[in-house]
Order: sequence, then C-alpha cells, then structure tokens
Amino acid sequence: MKPVYVILFLFTGTLIMMSVMRWHGNALSQSSRTKAGILSLEFAKTKQQSDAITTTWKNKQVHYTAIVNTSVDFVFIFFYSLFLFAASYWFSLRQKGSMKKLSQKIALFGLTAGLLDCVENYFLLKMLKYTASDAETNFTFWIASIKFVLAAIAVLWILLQVLLLFIQKLKPSHHDYTHHRNI
Repeated sequence: MKPVYVILFLFTGTLIMMSVMRWHGNALSQSSRTKAGILSLEFAKTKQQSDAITTTWKNKQVHYTAIVNTSVDFVFIFFYSLFLFAASYWFSLRQKGSMKKLSQKIALFGLTAGLLDCVENYFLLKMLKYTASDAETNFTFWIASIKFVLAAIAVLWILLQVLLLFIQKLKPSHHDYTHHRNI
C-alpha cells in the first residue's frame, strides 16, 4: 500500500474519532464548570478543581460518560499520533538536509503526544474512578499542556508542508519555462 493511502486512512480515522469523541462527550460540557467537556478535567490544576468537576458529572449523572469517553480516547490516540508521525515523516522523505531532519523530529512529536496522552488518560481515569492527589492533578495538567503543544506544532508543520507542496506544484518548472521561451 502506498504511504499516501496509509496517511489518508489515518487522517480519516482521526477525523471520525474527533467527531465520535465530540458527539459522545457532549453531555460533559452541559455545566458552566465543565463547558470544555473532558478538557475541563485535563486542564484542572488542583485536586479541588478536579474533584469539583467529577462531582458535577456525578450529580448530572454523566460520570460514566466521562469514563467511557476517556477510554474511547485511546482509539483516537492511535489515529492522530500515527497520522502526525506518518504525514511529517512522509514529507521528510521528499526533503534534504536540515528540513529533512526537522520533519523527522517533528514526526516524533506526534508519537510523543500520543504517549503523553496515554499517561494523561491513566490519571484522568484515576480521577474519575477514585481520586487524585494535588501533585497528580497538576502533573496531568502539565502532561496535557505539553501534549497539546507538541500536537499543535506537528499540525502546523504538516499544514505548512502541504502549502509548500501546492506552491511547488503551481510553480512552472524550469523545463516548462525554457520550453515556452524557445517556441
């Protein structure tokens, strides 16, 4: 199978899982305290904040939804982390020198973001099923923050590479230019 088809498969899976997560997690964002849904818990900085969020979900009887949503996130992690890796690495195969090295490093950002997301989910499930200490809650906040930064860098890099690819395709090649001059 061509790498482009693998990348398209992973991209499609990423979009589908984003939609599934958003649809499934909609009930988690129905409170003023949890407008961002599961992200509210990811970005809770203290035990007091995480306990308040989980209590809100228990009171609204959507606590189980948060547990399932966090569990389903592992499928999303599979797709998005491999997509970010594969797309960035594919661009590196078309590059040379420092751009090639940079694309390969950014490809690792996608895998690292996925690994951090798995660690984050462990702590989220701990918060949802039991409780977490202040240190664990704060650690989860920082893991989530770093994960989002790495994923954002990878996404922006991929978008930049796609833009450069289109510009390159639109530019007439040197051969086309000399051919037209000679006519």
